[in-house]
Amino acid sequence: MNITLGEYNVKTILLTMKEGHTPKFFRPRPLPVKTKELVTKELHRLITEGTYKLVETSEYGTPIVPIIKGDKVRICGAYNVTINCNDKF
Repeated sequence: MNITLGEYNVKTILLTMKEGHTPKFFRPRPLPVKTKELVTKELHRLITEGTYKLVETSEYGTPIVPIIKGDKVRICGAYNVTINCNDKF
């Protein structure tokens, strides 16, 4: 089995939400200029290598939380305001 980054073809995965769920979309959080440059560069890299896919619209939108270590940045999602919040999920 040869799986590359971003691929999983062993089983079908089905994500379901609780009944009565409504999609949530949050605007991006403001970032300092220096951080914004690092995040933009990393996002372009992830899109270019195929890890992320650029979309025009979405019902869901979670703010990102950049974790900066030296000159590297790790992009994480703030799912506590969308998927993992305590209301109806």
